[in-house]
Amino acid sequence: MKKIITVVMSLCIATNAFSVVGYTDSRKVSAETVYTDESVEEPTAKNDHMNLLSYSDHAVLISCCRDVSGAVVVPAAVGGVPVTEINIGAFTFCEGLTGVTLPDSLTDIAASAFYSCTGLKSVVLPDSMKKIESSVFWGCTGLESVTFPKSLEEIKVWAFYGCSGLKEVNFPKSLKKIGPSVFFGCNDLVRVVIPDAVTVIEELTFAECKGLKEVMLPESVTSIEYMAFYECSKLETINIPDSVTEIGDKAFYGCEDLTIYCSENSFARRYAEENGIKYSEKQSDSGNEKIVNGDVNADDVLNTADFIDIIRMIISQTKSSTFADINKDGNVDASDLMLLKKILAK
Repeated sequence: MKKIITVVMSLCIATNAFSVVGYTDSRKVSAETVYTDESVEEPTAKNDHMNLLSYSDHAVLISCCRDVSGAVVVPAAVGGVPVTEINIGAFTFCEGLTGVTLPDSLTDIAASAFYSCTGLKSVVLPDSMKKIESSVFWGCTGLESVTFPKSLEEIKVWAFYGCSGLKEVNFPKSLKKIGPSVFFGCNDLVRVVIPDAVTVIEELTFAECKGLKEVMLPESVTSIEYMAFYECSKLETINIPDSVTEIGDKAFYGCEDLTIYCSENSFARRYAEENGIKYSEKQSDSGNEKIVNGDVNADDVLNTADFIDIIRMIISQTKSSTFADINKDGNVDASDLMLLKKILAK
């Protein structure tokens, strides 16, 4: 029986996303065999603690040693053929991994490939990728930034689950689907703008994003599902376009400071009234149009009225709108006034 050096995702939390052939504690092995498969050949190359397998027309990175540290570079080719895939669980529990450079030839990163790589700080995904598989970056608590492929169409379930250090997500216009629980527990996210092609905010997608303050939805969205923004305790504003005709149970449970911006006769307005949620007239006619920082009174115009409103907030020390925090430092103070003054002077 031929052996393949690889890693298998351990905890049974992701059994719906992929099937496990065998199990051992991956944190205690260094490129030891954890399962066998007669259908594949022996690894044909090793590079920076990585084991790769080449076929006639492509190569696959099948595993990496658990004790790898620092940044690694995934080679673009092995044995004269391009590296196009990273195997399931290939970097699982590589806690010392701080960075990874991925080749432009890469088209697929399998489920849980970087599961619990707690030291990984940033990743740039090549434009050749069209989807991010299930649980790929589950539990990467040190991950702060991700550069998405320009061609990305889908992010699957649990992809960034528990990435508590993730500070910002800039989605490409090509994105059509964000799966359930994708950003569950991403506490450092502050602002999210959903691109125009997305139609559904899936269940638990942004649940327990404790630092999330502002969400912008496009007119393409028709449904906000069960517990989508559950326990987003700092969520202050979300615009819900007229296209939304369904909001699931507990979608905004625990969002005590939330104001929903919506049209007068919209489904969102009725939902807000029925559930005791604050609401106001929608900010703009386009759900995906960026709300301008400084437009405190939400009249779509930056003028001296906004300047005066910020002054009142500072003097009275009342709870401030996120739109008054122009420099996005978490405070509304004299620095925001100065920024708005410069904007108005132009």
